[in-house]
Amino acid sequence: MTITITDANIFIDLAELELFPLFFQLNLTLHTTKEVLLECDPTHQQALKEYAAKKLLTIHILSEEQLEKLEHLKFKKGLSAQDKSILYLAYEQQAMVLTGDNLIRKWCKQQNLEVHGILWILEELVQYKLLEFGEAITHLTNLMQINQWLPQDACQKLLVNWQSKR
Repeated sequence: MTITITDANIFIDLAELELFPLFFQLNLTLHTTKEVLLECDPTHQQALKEYAAKKLLTIHILSEEQLEKLEHLKFKKGLSAQDKSILYLAYEQQAMVLTGDNLIRKWCKQQNLEVHGILWILEELVQYKLLEFGEAITHLTNLMQINQWLPQDACQKLLVNWQSKR
């Protein structure tokens, strides 16, 4: 299983689409930080804590020593404390990162860390037959209405691809 560090925007999108149950079925070892958890609304926090209780999500609380080490990494301006917490964890574990944040994506690429977003997750759900093409189309269409930051060209290509396979 691939160790995967997850950012709040991924959890938010998945919660909006009500896809937590399917997401936690992917063959990923999912991690996040307490800082990221606190970015989510209380309902989503509770759901994530329940997945943590089932050992499907590890929520890291960075120690003073880790926070000190974090300060020695070279981060671009504009990254929040929450962003830095997941980047530190990903760097230390050489883990894949799931995010929709462009600054995080750029930093990961500079560090040669694998990084993906919500579209990749939807593709994985389809590939592993956790979602049918029609369901994926519906979810992506709904997500495009609530998440203005999605890459529209990539979304359209994915929709066309899925529609051709229905």
